[in-house]
Amino acid sequence: MSVHPLQPIFWHQGLFLQPQHFQHNDNLFYQRLALFMAQTQPYPWGVLQLELDEAALQTLDFRVLALTARLRDGSFIQYPGNAVIESRGFELADLATGRTVYLGLRRMMPGQANVSVVDDPGQAQTVSTRMVAAADPVTVADDYAQGPEGQLDLMNYVLRVFWDEELPQLGHYELLAVARLEQDGDQARLQRQYIPPSLNLSASPWLIETIRRIRDELTGRARQLEVFKPGGLGRTEDLDGNHLSLLVALQVLNRYGPMLNHVLEAPQTHPWQVYGLLRQLVGELSTFSERYDMMGETRDGKVLAPPYQHEDLAAGFHAMSTLISALLNEIVAAPELLIRLQPVGASAGLYEAELPDAFFAARQRYHLVAYAGVEQQERLQSLAGDFKLCAPDQVELMVTHSLGGVELLKLAEPPRGIPRRPGALYCYIDPMSPGWAALEQTRAVSLVALGAPENLQIELIVSKW
Repeated sequence: MSVHPLQPIFWHQGLFLQPQHFQHNDNLFYQRLALFMAQTQPYPWGVLQLELDEAALQTLDFRVLALTARLRDGSFIQYPGNAVIESRGFELADLATGRTVYLGLRRMMPGQANVSVVDDPGQAQTVSTRMVAAADPVTVADDYAQGPEGQLDLMNYVLRVFWDEELPQLGHYELLAVARLEQDGDQARLQRQYIPPSLNLSASPWLIETIRRIRDELTGRARQLEVFKPGGLGRTEDLDGNHLSLLVALQVLNRYGPMLNHVLEAPQTHPWQVYGLLRQLVGELSTFSERYDMMGETRDGKVLAPPYQHEDLAAGFHAMSTLISALLNEIVAAPELLIRLQPVGASAGLYEAELPDAFFAARQRYHLVAYAGVEQQERLQSLAGDFKLCAPDQVELMVTHSLGGVELLKLAEPPRGIPRRPGALYCYIDPMSPGWAALEQTRAVSLVALGAPENLQIELIVSKW
């Protein structure tokens, strides 16, 4: 009669205990746990922590220094701890096209010897069974009642190193890809962007860096769009349809930026959960794109947001990062920087502000926006020719000698990517005019607007070309 691994033992009075009772009971526990995890948790296997000996690669030897992982069959590996792992040499010529390295644990073979007993610990790495035990038991203390010491025969999992070309002959092994080797001139090295199947983000520094880069890109773009928040130049009652769309885009970025930050603060998060979050982000960003739909597909059917691939995390997360960058670039260009000028003294007519270094970065364009309410529109338009933009130490010179300062060119329409407000005055600031050098030197700016309304608001907006 065959024995099913999920059949419980009938424990009863007078039962003559044999090793098989305990072996079956142990296996029953592991089978239940593995089945539960497989049916309730997506991809409940992979690396938790991995450290490889990169110095050994220079002598053409692959060696694992530390490993914590859960295999597909539920075996929990911790090395050093409950496992032994052999090292394995290789030839540099074999790395010409790259080589994936696997660790393999022999599957449990019912009815066969799955444990080898060795006298010398050095022999443990050479056995072909699933586990190995030392001939000499380990002496342990009584941790509960301080009774006499006892002896335990403990086992270790035996993991072996395999190459990708050997996979067809390894059907009797549980395999876990851990690294990819490549040739770099006359040396061997690890492929930095390779990510093994991982149980959490902390298993891969590259994975964490990818999520952090996406988070930072969202944060940077959100800061550019903050000019459209109610209360600034972009009050919702004044915005046209395009600017309202940018306000909605800001809402999307403000939702996912904190969520990604939350994920980075808990690196125990499974990559599958993070990938789902990125797919949601792609779906929402596609609202503002004419090229991609919510599934990340182009109009010609090209899929740029592939399904989650636990055994190829690098390809999936790289594709998502690239697609998210492309979607962000489809959002209409927004200001890089906004500087609000403050009135100087009690009387209207003079405004000043400090200028950060970022104001003078390369490949930028500059605009001045003035607003005092729709009812003041005509007055602003008539005064625009008398505005003088200059460094603070040049204000008196500009007024007394009627000089022009940095050239301001009045615009009939708001520039692309700058909030539209009824009644606002828009001017292009020419950074090639003579007075610009003084702004760079003083890192400050003044605007002389004699006769301007008392409620005048002045902002300098910086945009990328």
